[in-house]
Order: sequence, then C-alpha cells, then structure tokens
Amino acid sequence: MKALSYDQLLDKVNFINSLYDSVRIVDPVEKTVLTEGKTLDLSILRDKEKHSTCHDIWRNGGICTNCISMRAYNEGESFIKIEYDGEKPYIVTALPVKLKNRTVILELLTLIENPEIIGDFSNSPDSEIRRMLEERNLDLVTDPLTGIFNKRYIYERLPHDMLESELSGQYLTLVMADIDYFKKVNDCHGHLAGDFILAKFAGLLKKSLRRDSDWVARFGGEEFLIVMNKTSSDTALEIIEGLRKAIEDEDNVYQGKDIKITSSFGMHTLADEEIDVDTLIQRADRNLYAAKEAGRNKVVRN
Repeated sequence: MKALSYDQLLDKVNFINSLYDSVRIVDPVEKTVLTEGKTLDLSILRDKEKHSTCHDIWRNGGICTNCISMRAYNEGESFIKIEYDGEKPYIVTALPVKLKNRTVILELLTLIENPEIIGDFSNSPDSEIRRMLEERNLDLVTDPLTGIFNKRYIYERLPHDMLESELSGQYLTLVMADIDYFKKVNDCHGHLAGDFILAKFAGLLKKSLRRDSDWVARFGGEEFLIVMNKTSSDTALEIIEGLRKAIEDEDNVYQGKDIKITSSFGMHTLADEEIDVDTLIQRADRNLYAAKEAGRNKVVRN
C-alpha cells in the first residue's frame, strides 16, 4: 500500500462521504479518534491532537473485544462488523490507510434504519443485545435463497474494495453474471425448480473464487456480481472462462430431471481510474449485455 500525504487522504475519501452516516479517522493503537464527520478536518492529524476515545461511541465501558480497526491495522485488510451504541445499530467498516509517517484507520459507519434488525431489546442487557446482533449479522448481508451475499452487501463492501484498489495501486475486476434464458426454466419446470437453479448457480460461483479476497453477491433476479480483488483482467478472464465451462457441463438434477443451463459474463477491470460504484457496475453490466447480444454463453470484457 503506497503512502499518502494528509491532503491526498482527504482527496481519496471525499467521493465516499455521501455513502455513510459518519466517517472517522482512528488511531487504533492509542484508541483515539483523530477526526470525524462528513468534512474531514485533517488539522487534527497534523497537530496530533487527541480528540476522543474511539470506543466511547459504543458506550460499552471499555475497549471493544472485537476491535476490527486493530485487526485492519495489524493485517492490512479491511473488516466489517455490526456495532451498537445503546440506541441504534450500525454497520462499521475499518479500512487501513498508510500515511507517510503512520498508519491510520478509516472507519465508515452506516446506520441500520430497519428496526426489525434488532427488534425490541430495550430491557435486555448489552451483552444479550450484542450477542443477538452478532447472530443476525450474516442475515443482514445474506440472500436467503442462495446463501451468498445480498445487494445491500454490495453497496457496503464494494466502495471499500474500490478505494483499497486505488490506494494500493492494484487491479480490481468486477464481473456481472447472468443465467441464460432463466425464464424458460421457470416456465418449463416451475418456480421451485428456478429457485433450485439459482441456488446451484450461486454455489458454483462461490466455489470458483478465492475465499480470502474475492466475494460474490446476488444483484437481483438471476443476475449476480463477482468482485475479484488484486486480479488483473487476463487472470480474471481465465478464471471466469473456466467457471463458464463448468456451469455449462454441470448436471442440475431436480426431481429426476437434469436442467442444463449456460451463463453469460461481463467484466470490467479497474486500473488507475477514479469512478463511483454505479459506474463500475454499469460498465460490467454493459459487457454482460454485449455477451448476450453475441449469442450468450460468453465472457466479454473491456
């Protein structure tokens, strides 16, 4: 990860400010909030002025036992968790950023506005609330049918991966995948068979990826999104071509019938460009459309 100046840090994170309810820069070693808010005041960083203790916001009476900012600091990777401030739950992402003379953590906080996520725990002890939140963490970002990540996770995770790609100077390849003629599966075999195919397809996508760096989510309907971190266009193409062939050859037996499917893929690789999440998705989706126009069961890249 290349080192940035304070001003460069501000320039790099400005484009994600509108996506979050709060943005904080934290020193996880000293447990100090260096600055926070929609507008990042880097004078606090320059003067090394102590602001507040990073865990004060969670009102847990001490240092967090699951400090993802410290994990991000030690391992040089980004981490996500759900936290609770005594009133409302938040999704928190910790992203390490290397400055010229130190490493700091960018904490991105998103309020979970759906009260059904935590229910009515007003009379429960904090430990019980936190346990319940931990159990529901996967439910929050998981598609119930396929068992992979959902669309909400895409917009929580993808901005971080894009920023990390830009800061580190490494490639990020995004792939949009679609089941060809999926409507025919539903029409010929029924919607339960369609659900079976969606789950089977998602499993094949997930199985093909590296667990430590890549991820897959259901974008909507029969369309899926794959993020391949630190992966060039050529490497991604080789992996996706192998996946396309595996899907074509796979036996999908449902109630005694083998439902054969094919799939189409659109790829776009980030390399030295600053674009937003929607633009990146649109570029991959445009290539997916081109793959379908070319006859389906193909991979098209930029």
